[in-house]
Amino acid sequence: MIQKSIEASIIQYVLEFAAQVKKGGDLQCQAYGITTQQWLILLHLANDPNVPFSMKRAKDQPVLASELADFFKVSRANITNLLSVLLNKKLIRQIEDSRDRRRKFLELTAEGEKVVNALEPLRNAANERLFSQFLPEEKALFFEYLQQCVKYLSTVLQNR
Repeated sequence: MIQKSIEASIIQYVLEFAAQVKKGGDLQCQAYGITTQQWLILLHLANDPNVPFSMKRAKDQPVLASELADFFKVSRANITNLLSVLLNKKLIRQIEDSRDRRRKFLELTAEGEKVVNALEPLRNAANERLFSQFLPEEKALFFEYLQQCVKYLSTVLQNR
């Protein structure tokens, strides 16, 4: 028998929250022919200071597809499919590593930067609407709780 628990309810609501945010992102991205996942890749390559991945690397450090796959917790094949769309739309480009030609770094193109810049005001407006019901202290506390959960889960998963 499944018992009601606050922990299980929190997880279910976090998943529902994520699904709704993704749906909203997909609606915003439709005009540019990309998905929310592809937009997140563009944000990573744009060094968005709000992205945890960007916080862990130097701003001028190039990004590999394998690093994005690790961050998104997806297979190499999955990230390759996402990147193929962005490459075909000329939103990103691959640059060969001068020391190892098998390695390809990813970077935004000028067109990719335009898409990121066009979506940024939409993201900001959506975020402002979503969090307008909270006081600044509540937002800071919510963010702190999320950081603690992510840090804990990262540690647990690394030790498996």
